[in-house]
Amino acid sequence: MATAKKQRKKRKPPKKKAAVTAREFLRDLQEDHDSDQFTFFSDNVHATVEHRVPTGVLALDRLTGGGWPIGRMVEVAAWEGVGKSTLLDQSIAEVQRMGGMAALIDTEGARDLQYMETLGVDVDQLFRSRVNTIEECFGAIDKYLDRQEAYSQTRELRPLLIVWDSIGGTPTRAELEGGADDSHMMVAARSIKMNLRRIHHRLAPLQVALVCTNHFYRTIGPFASLKTYGGSGIQYFASLRLWLTNKGQLKIGTQVVGHQVEAKVKKSRLGAIPMPVIAGIVHGSGFDNSFTLFDWAREHGAEGDHRYVVQRGAWYTFSNDAADPDPVTFQRGFVGFGELLSEHPKLYAQLVTRYLST
Repeated sequence: MATAKKQRKKRKPPKKKAAVTAREFLRDLQEDHDSDQFTFFSDNVHATVEHRVPTGVLALDRLTGGGWPIGRMVEVAAWEGVGKSTLLDQSIAEVQRMGGMAALIDTEGARDLQYMETLGVDVDQLFRSRVNTIEECFGAIDKYLDRQEAYSQTRELRPLLIVWDSIGGTPTRAELEGGADDSHMMVAARSIKMNLRRIHHRLAPLQVALVCTNHFYRTIGPFASLKTYGGSGIQYFASLRLWLTNKGQLKIGTQVVGHQVEAKVKKSRLGAIPMPVIAGIVHGSGFDNSFTLFDWAREHGAEGDHRYVVQRGAWYTFSNDAADPDPVTFQRGFVGFGELLSEHPKLYAQLVTRYLST
């Protein structure tokens, strides 16, 4: 018996094949379930933002990486009078200028059409929804998305910018139908969260960027903090949250012509959070890009210690090259710099490209 046991050959375990590859795993998974719901993350065209809608404000374009992301939702929050509506009006004008479409859901009813035209908006080509409640706002958004979806069957889509101004100024249907003493705790937050959960996946395939303005408010008590209206649904579904704050007066000499606006990213799913930027808004004419370029040109130059703009008393000199023997002179700060650039559009385009790349 012992001899028989010694002569018995030990069975070798079957030789295993090479480890399965990710491609094979996915192929077998799709065959098992007979479904195309499984795919590689890199194959999902909506996983990353490839296209953006310029904001019309250089400082904001730089902060957001090129503008409002198509296929995502953005929240722009600030105190009153900082420039939320002006920013979005200039964004609408920029979208129209580039051949895209824009829709405005103005629940506050405070838009000045003449001021919008001053900012460059073609009001005859602007879709405007007349709504009163949060539920009606999402109903209007649904109609825009349905129309885009219908066009997508037969036509090439153009980017659509939908602006909702504002979340904090829009009541719910229950609030309008109820009395002043009725309690409507969390009604708006629940409605916003449910509807955003329902529509957010439709934005990317239909080439839609949804930008909503909001207001700040402070909580009271020992743990007081700064928050925005709309509940946690806004925080969850917004891929980008921008906070704007007033950083002081904007002057030409001693004359106050506007105020400075600091924009910072509160949340971003589009990349690392960048440093805040400062933009200048001139009363009556909106955000002035020449202020942004002027401020940047005083700190940056083409090479070495050279600066594009150098102050010499009440005058400024501009030179595009450190070896320029005859620099251009101008006065009145960013206003004079803006007039200089308007006379040289190629130079303006060159500085914009360099500014956005730094």
